[in-house]
Amino acid sequence: LEAESNNTQTTADAVTLDKEIRGQLRDASDVDVYSMTVSSAGVGVISFDVAEDGYFDQYILDVYDSQGTLLSSRGVSGDIDYEVAVSSAGTYYLEVHSSYYYHTSDSYGLNISAEAPSDGDRESEPNDTYANLLASGVSKVGNLSSAYDIDWFYLNVANPSDFEIDWVLPSDA
Repeated sequence: LEAESNNTQTTADAVTLDKEIRGQLRDASDVDVYSMTVSSAGVGVISFDVAEDGYFDQYILDVYDSQGTLLSSRGVSGDIDYEVAVSSAGTYYLEVHSSYYYHTSDSYGLNISAEAPSDGDRESEPNDTYANLLASGVSKVGNLSSAYDIDWFYLNVANPSDFEIDWVLPSDA
């Protein structure tokens, strides 16, 4: 079970990868912060289990790097497996808080696992200012972490030429 008070990065509960931890937001102002240290770039999978699915986002999951930069944010109304790409080794933080419109004091389950780095197929955050390189013939997966997120990409071309970009949206978009 999470340990209170874990409302800041300084007091965050350390998460052991692949081991579930239970948490609870006791009131609408409670925030639960978890820290995880990764040894290399890759993809983290946040498995978040709620007691009961809702119609509205009951929880907001925010992922930050050690400088406090928001990397990803997601509203949750039911059980999810949420992937977040990280671009380097280091300590990252997951903040769980109530949505702005709804609070539940039901407990939740949290399990974070790591995937090995893929072949560069995922965007690297932050790319709001510094663009990710696109390579010809290679797919790149991006994620808009919030309504304010902007993802920049660039492509090097040797000579003026025509090129085509295939934009594929997930089936649930």
